[in-house]
Amino acid sequence: MVQPLIERPNHIQPAETEEQTLTVDDENHVDFNVMSPPRPRGRPRQKPKAKKAKRNISIRMATEDSEMFEKELNLSTIAETLDVDADYSTMQILRCFKLYHFEKRQKPPTAYELCNIPPGKLLLAPKMLFRVLPIEILSRCQAKVTALQKKRKGLSKVNTAVEIHGVGVFAATTLSLMRNWHKAMESLRLVDKTEKGALDGVSREKILIPLYFNGNHWCAIMIDMTTRSIKYYDPMQSSYSKDVRALAERLAGLRPTTATERARVQPYPTDMGVQVGSYNCGIYMLLAFEMFANPDAPKLPPLSRKMLAYLRYRYLVLCI
Repeated sequence: MVQPLIERPNHIQPAETEEQTLTVDDENHVDFNVMSPPRPRGRPRQKPKAKKAKRNISIRMATEDSEMFEKELNLSTIAETLDVDADYSTMQILRCFKLYHFEKRQKPPTAYELCNIPPGKLLLAPKMLFRVLPIEILSRCQAKVTALQKKRKGLSKVNTAVEIHGVGVFAATTLSLMRNWHKAMESLRLVDKTEKGALDGVSREKILIPLYFNGNHWCAIMIDMTTRSIKYYDPMQSSYSKDVRALAERLAGLRPTTATERARVQPYPTDMGVQVGSYNCGIYMLLAFEMFANPDAPKLPPLSRKMLAYLRYRYLVLCI
């Protein structure tokens, strides 16, 4: 045995302590190993702050999904919106959809043949979905499908499905629909950026916007940045007024960020009366621009055909 021969008398000063010695007996030597402390097993414990954040995300996603269900919006709505000749207003439906939230460490997706999906795994239909996968997850799914097609020669992409662990199994057509949503949203972001750039730096100016519908009718939108008002004008007061007002409402939210009040959208009143003739809409529009730019100018009475002919030559001379 290895025994230290150390004597520690009581009340001995440090200077009087005897030298410590060890004696080892080779015949009675015993081997021993120093055991390391046990390592923790299983998942690491989550801190209360992380648990609370994860719970809040789950609550928020559940609330958003329930709102989408009440509005009757699902992935099939995206297909219907993209299939028709959608304009900017109908494309706003796409903004309602949110992305799935994943943790940083997400298991890689698994690709299957559509006819060989393991039993117990549910194929999610578009009407059951209220969210879209992130674009990076869709890229991984595409890589898995391509790898499966290399193994199964002649396998069509339409006949494949991909499992996102923790979410479910998605058909290839559903994943393609999600990619189309990302493309449409990128186009919307470019449009928003362009429109905001057009009004960047505008503070007190008056903006005149001519609109030409179907190659046969002129309308106008006029913006006064000082009074925060937007006027729309249709000289014929036809069905085009609805389209002009819809565009004016859209422009109301594109003023500089320093403005706090929403612009008022109203029809532009004039004393010129309803358009005379089917080819004088441009003259009415130019006169409306002049009166809007100079509010102190004298008001014009209802225009006659003779007056319109004079004004037509007047604007022609200004162009020469």
